Amino acid sequence: MARPRKDDGGVPAQQRLEDAFWAMLAEAPYREMTMGALARRAQVNHNTFYYYFDNLDAMAAQLLDQNLVPALPARLLAQVPAGVDLREFTDNAELMLHFRRMCLLVGPHGAAWMADRVKQAVLEIWLTTLGLDQTDLDRANAITLTWIIGGLIAVLGQYGQDLDPAQMGPVIQGPLGQGVLASLARLKDNQAAKPAGGAVATR
Repeated sequence: MARPRKDDGGVPAQQRLEDAFWAMLAEAPYREMTMGALARRAQVNHNTFYYYFDNLDAMAAQLLDQNLVPALPARLLAQVPAGVDLREFTDNAELMLHFRRMCLLVGPHGAAWMADRVKQAVLEIWLTTLGLDQTDLDRANAITLTWIIGGLIAVLGQYGQDLDPAQMGPVIQGPLGQGVLASLARLKDNQAAKPAGGAVATR
């Protein structure tokens, strides 16, 4: 398929399609979105859509991957000793944009497969940050990590785009949040102390 004509001085077609996707997902459930309505919203034709994306699910998956923030866990863990200051994150416009989009994907307007994909992606990001592989974890630590990430995704899914990150401050800075972050930090410590060829010990 030939490349769509470049827009002179305007917003590129792919960007218009992506902007239309997020706008429509904020307004109505993903299951109600159609490629035709999306193309009309973006003011492009069907062929232009198919130049960039195979279908709506492929587009959603690509945008999901683009809005993950692999560096976020390390930034959170770096704050654990002194206490997490959410302003470092809430004052960052780019981080908040990614957060809002994740809320849309896993919230009431998203689809079940999106929440599953986000959960798996976040799990992999945390494992990478902690220098772990799933096979490194014993059952207790695997349950801990799955529980923590599952809980986070459940909160995003419950409140979706209505979730204000500032509302999470008291939770993150309170006993529950501090315990969660300390547990995640201990997983990394456990890996460092693990004997060669052995499973991560439970503390």
